[in-house]
Parts: sequence; structure tokens; C-alpha cells
Amino acid sequence: MPKNRMSQKHSIEDLNSLYRDAETVDQEIFAEQRSNLLLVSGEHYNRRMSSFYRRIREAKDLSSEQKLRLTKNHIQRICKIYSNNIISANPGVGFAPKNEKEIHDQKVSKLHQAVWRDAVEKYNIDELIDDWADNYVQIGETIVKLFWDASGGKVKGYEQKADKKGHPLFLDPNGQETLDAGSSMGMQFQPAPDKTRPDHEGEFIFEEVFGFNCLRPPECKDIRKSPWLCIRKMVDRDELIARFRDISDIEKLAQESQDETFMVFDSGKGGYTNSKNQVLLREFYFRPCTLYPNGYFYFTTKEGTIVEGELPGGVFPILFRGFDRVQTTPRGRAIIKTLRPYQAEINRAASKMAEHQITLGDDKLLIQNGTKVSAGVSLPGVRTVNYTGMEPKILQGRDGSQYLNYMTTQIGEMYQVAMVQEETEELPAQLDPYVMLFRSARQKKKFQRYIKGFERFLIDVVKTYLKLAKIHLPDDAVVYAIGTNEAINIEEFRSATDLCYEVKVEAQSDDIETKLGKQIVINHALQYIGNQLKPEDIGKLLRQMPYANLDASFDDLTLDYDNVMND
Repeated sequence: MPKNRMSQKHSIEDLNSLYRDAETVDQEIFAEQRSNLLLVSGEHYNRRMSSFYRRIREAKDLSSEQKLRLTKNHIQRICKIYSNNIISANPGVGFAPKNEKEIHDQKVSKLHQAVWRDAVEKYNIDELIDDWADNYVQIGETIVKLFWDASGGKVKGYEQKADKKGHPLFLDPNGQETLDAGSSMGMQFQPAPDKTRPDHEGEFIFEEVFGFNCLRPPECKDIRKSPWLCIRKMVDRDELIARFRDISDIEKLAQESQDETFMVFDSGKGGYTNSKNQVLLREFYFRPCTLYPNGYFYFTTKEGTIVEGELPGGVFPILFRGFDRVQTTPRGRAIIKTLRPYQAEINRAASKMAEHQITLGDDKLLIQNGTKVSAGVSLPGVRTVNYTGMEPKILQGRDGSQYLNYMTTQIGEMYQVAMVQEETEELPAQLDPYVMLFRSARQKKKFQRYIKGFERFLIDVVKTYLKLAKIHLPDDAVVYAIGTNEAINIEEFRSATDLCYEVKVEAQSDDIETKLGKQIVINHALQYIGNQLKPEDIGKLLRQMPYANLDASFDDLTLDYDNVMND
């Protein structure tokens, strides 16, 4: 339960000072991260009120047709290529015993794997991984706050209703509320449910946090080891008051501040929008240290601290991974930072081509003084023109092709710098399988650094979830995950430590290059050593072929092997 606010070790003045310092130190990086989202969404000219564009629009020597700003959004495609390559190599994580020969470690590994698999299905982890990968590539940082929400999940009942004096109420056989529990009548009445106070099952929340909403101390060198982190978010004032209604001065703490205008960033609208009836909530999380042995958290507004307490189990709930790291700063940088100048030149060249097509695009008829032009005789399918004097001349229009070669060069260099030029090349129809596998392996090697970083992030998410699951997950939820036959091992799961199992990255099972390589290896094995294998060995190889479900066809060949494994 949260402690009384009088026992806090950081006053609201201390926390406000920490917030101001953290907001200032990364202000430029936050602006860059927000503009990254605008570039991906196609809003490349968001700063329409800047002095540069205002000067162009107000220039008297330029007509309105010349003030064109076109967008050729190649950044979005490159970001999708990065995300697809990262996700295709990281479908999820698995478990393995630390000591493969220890039966205890094997059992603990299977229990943890069953609990995580249940979470993957329950919380749609596969879809969340797609969003995390997009943040990883586009913003440059992927951040998740993982916590247990006791007020979430299905409603399993209601708390007992009480009268104005606090006396519990019961329901008589007619459904009427009464103070009598029914014992005087020789029966037991049911407690009257309070529909306004539901009792939920609870659920885990994988909260997506954008990089520009996660603040760190100025002296921090590595966010993953930062002594504290702050998450800021806009919450509805009425919802905040209802959630913390037990706090007497919650309405005072949830006031809208005049100096905080609540400008919420919205990439879909291309900038900031005013948000009314909302409060800026600041969540401070301190790692376990000398001052806070089990870690600590504060939920505050500018007016004061709403709630505080120790971290459940001493588990730090914020998980962070940066895409690219620049020395002297702990923040992550996206690939978009490298692509910005190329995208600007591509847009500029495309705009100039469109300007030339509009202003000089149509052919023009040049005539000398004294030359008269008039419509000629109309004939079926023939248009004639009469003229007297010198023969008119035709001046051909311009299509801006003088910029085409420059724009094409910039596009090619942009994909080359991003290391994705091979992704845009068309493969020949007749391509040797080994050549295709080599090209795929070489292309994936370019993303290896980013793939490993995302792998590490997924492993951190799994480990944090399992630590919190041992604390919060009810026994019936654990039984549902591991199966009724394993119900006796609930305490074994809760008491197990990380020393008994390890989390590892699973190999991709539905990647087309992986399937093709597996099929080629099996084909070669059967071709050259098939006549030396026993029937049951051939059956096991055929079972591993990825492009055919041959289990039922070759069950007889692997019957003895299956019986041994079952035993």
C-alpha cells in the first residue's frame, strides 16, 4: 500500500527541480524525435510559420503557383525495411535450463516458458513487438513500462455495500437491502454488492512510452543504469480523481496549471494540439539504492505528490533500448538523422520539377508583329489554323527534366547510405537458390547490430515480466498457464531464481530464406547419404521438411522413436 506523503524522502520541491533539469538537458533531442515521426508520416513541411517559408509565400516576385512544396517520402520506406528485417529475425524468446542435465532446472525452465507463452497469447505480444520495433527505428528509442494493474482485467465481483454510517448491507430473499445478515432468521444473507466498487482480476500493462516523454538526470551516462527515470503523460482530470478518490486533496493536486498549456504532440495532425481538462502526471521511478533499498516511486503533479511507495519486489519497471548511440549522450538516435539531408534535397528537386511544369510546361506559340492567326476550316478529325504574315513558331515547354538526374542520384545515394540498396533491386526470375541465400545472409549482416540490440530488449521484457508475475499473478492464473497437472509446482515457480534458467532468442521458423536453406540441406542429405540411413532416420529427416506436412505419411518410420520420447 502507498505510504503517507509525510514520510516521503523527496519533497515535491525536490521532484519539481529534478523534472526541470531533466526536461532541459534533452530538449533538442526531444525535438528531433518528434520531427522523426513527422518525417515518417509524410509531414515534411510542418514548420509552415517559420521565417523561411513565410518569406517565400510573401515574396512579390513569385506567383502562388511557384510556391510548391512536394514530398517524396522515402524515409518511411527505409524505416519499414529496417523494422521488417529486425522483426523477421526476432519472433520471440525461448527458455533453456542453465544446467541441461539437472531435472530441477529443466522443470523450472518449462514452468517459466509456460507462463510466458500464456502472456504472449493473452496480451498479444506479437503485435506489441511490431510497435516496439517501429519506435526503435523511427524514434531511435523503444521504451516500455511494465506493471501490474489491480484495477484492470475482468470483473470478478463487487465490494460489499455500506450505508452512510459505514454499516455493511445484505440482500434478503426478496433482493432488498438490509442491515441484518440473516442469522436471526436461521439463514445467511448474501452481502449487497456495491456496483460502484468493482473487484477486478487484475492484469499486466505493457505501456508504450515515447522517447520524448521519458526524462533522465543530466549526469546520467547510460539510461539503462540511470538512478531514476521520469515518465510524463497527459491524463484526464476526472479519471485521475476517480482513480485516487481515497486521497482527500486529490482535486487540489489535479488542477490545470496555467503555465503548462498542455500542448500535446500529435504526429497525425502534424504538430501540437491544446488538451483541455487534462493534467500533466509525472511518474518518478528510483532504482534500488542506499536511500531506497527496494526502489521507490512517486506519482506527482506540479502541485504535489499524489501517491508514493516502494517498487513491488524491488523490480524497476522501465525497459529501454536505443537504436544508435552517439558518444557523450545516453539517448538513442534514429537512422532518420542520417537521411534528413537527402530527403530534403529530393523534396526540393521534386518541387522545382513541378514548378517548371506549371510555369513553363505548356508549349507556346510565338508570332511577330503583323502576323494574324485565326481558326481555319473545320474538317472531320482535322483542326486547321489560318495565319497571315510570318510563320508562327512553337516554343516547347519544360518538364523539369534537368533536375531528374540530380534527384535520381540523391535517391540512390540515400538508399546506399541507409545500407538498403539491395532491398530495392529486382531479382532475376531464374536465380540460383544458393545465390539468394548468400544475398539474404549478407543483407541481414548489415542489420546485425540493431537486431542484437532488439533481442536484448525482448529478453529484458521477458525477465521483468516473470519477476513481476511471481509477485502479482494469482494462483488460478498460474494454474491456467502451466496446466492443472502442474498445480503442485506453483510454489516451485514463485521461489525459482534466475540461476535455474536462461532466456534465449528463438530461431525464426517462418522466414522464407530459413525454410529454403533447411529444405536444400535435407535434400542434399537424402541425395548423398540416403542409402546409408535406416528407415527411421529417413523418416525423421522427412518430418523436418518445411514445405510439406508429412507427419502422417511417415508415422510408421518414426514409431519407435516417438515411443521412446513419450516414455
